[in-house]
Amino acid sequence: MKKIKSEYLDTSSNTYIEKLNKEILDVHSIMNENINLILDREKSLDSINNLANTVKQDSETFKRKAIETRMRLLLAKYSILIAIAAIVLLVIIFKIYI
Repeated sequence: MKKIKSEYLDTSSNTYIEKLNKEILDVHSIMNENINLILDREKSLDSINNLANTVKQDSETFKRKAIETRMRLLLAKYSILIAIAAIVLLVIIFKIYI
């Protein structure tokens, strides 16, 4: 069994009370520091979450606009061919039925 220092045994002594107060203050300051760190971490996580949501929305918008742009370019590229094919098809239909 461990021997306890005599100053700890005398609970009425000033040194015992001072040491207890010092330990309580140390624990209190450590707890306050930990709480502040947790609150800062929560703020950081919230801001990261907001940034991630913004990036996700922006990427979805970019993807949608990229698809639209691709379709417009394909239409512009093949519109002349489609128009010529439609005219030829109409001419053939009119020749068959008229």
